[in-house]
Amino acid sequence: MKLTVFGATGLSGRILTRQALDEGYKVTAYARNPSKIDFSHPNLKIVQGELNDMGAIKQAVEGADTVISLLGPPGRVKGCLVAEGMANIVKAMKEKNINRLIATATPSASDPNDSFDLKFSFAVMMIRLLMGDAYVDIVKTAGIIRESGLNWTIVRLPFLNNKQKTGKVNSGYTGKGVVNFTLSRNDLVDFILAQVNGKEFMLKAPAISN
Repeated sequence: MKLTVFGATGLSGRILTRQALDEGYKVTAYARNPSKIDFSHPNLKIVQGELNDMGAIKQAVEGADTVISLLGPPGRVKGCLVAEGMANIVKAMKEKNINRLIATATPSASDPNDSFDLKFSFAVMMIRLLMGDAYVDIVKTAGIIRESGLNWTIVRLPFLNNKQKTGKVNSGYTGKGVVNFTLSRNDLVDFILAQVNGKEFMLKAPAISN
């Protein structure tokens, strides 16, 4: 099975790419700066490009069974670069007849299944106030995915850390007393790869945590 990974050069992206290769997947990693992928593998292909390079994006998704996006705003930014990139990814997937998309977001992109939770509401409010366009970018990106017509899953993340894998991920919706504010990147990768063949969260946007 072939995966295409956007955001493959980030901390979580490199872990996911390595683990997917170890599990026997063929992986195409899309990277603005390929030198950040400091390992090689017979089943690893790297496509260099920006998020506005439709030709490179189409090349990256060609023949993929599943597209995975770990893209997110890198802090306080101007504009909605991730949302614009996601629109290009969706367009390329449709042109290449690829239907499965797994993407990460945060609880800033709310879900109809969420309930009011004071802690999460305060955190989202602070992000909205302090992060400017990054908040808008996250919400807009999730909207593009929901309206894409693809078989999507949006994995909404808390604060990520580099702790060892625990083997346990809680999944659900905010305000239900199920998820909290931290998650190991190693556990995140396990959860995402489980969705490649899983249908439990098809067309859903679970929030997850340790």
